[in-house]
Amino acid sequence: MDEIEKLEAEGKAERAAKKAERKTPEAKTKRNTGRAQKNRGYRAEKRIEGKLENYGFKRMPMSGALGGSWSGDLRRDSPEYRTLQIVEVKHRDSGWTQLRKWLAQGNADLLILDEGANKDFLCVVTGDKFTKLLEEAGYEDKHSYTS
Repeated sequence: MDEIEKLEAEGKAERAAKKAERKTPEAKTKRNTGRAQKNRGYRAEKRIEGKLENYGFKRMPMSGALGGSWSGDLRRDSPEYRTLQIVEVKHRDSGWTQLRKWLAQGNADLLILDEGANKDFLCVVTGDKFTKLLEEAGYEDKHSYTS
């Protein structure tokens, strides 16, 4: 009996060690590479494409990895004088909480992130505000601009 209990205790300790090892940051990083990460990005791009397709944005094949005229995650086939042509999509499960807090501060419509001299600032708006800005700017596009 003592032999069996000893083996069970060793097995339990071994399983606990493996479980703890899976929870390390290195293991999580390793687990998130490859197909699962690619699928998550694809789903995010498709979701955003659905929200912006009325404005002419389409998802690029291979997520823009081909470069050149295929660069970016979402692209708009429109005349060159239009400002918004290429959109890059980033997905984080809970990584934007600080940005959302800053946007909520004072009921702001726009968040500007300034890095200092010689760098262009970044702007953050909610998706609803962004689509309203596109409508106000006349980007609503029932079909493609190609002729």
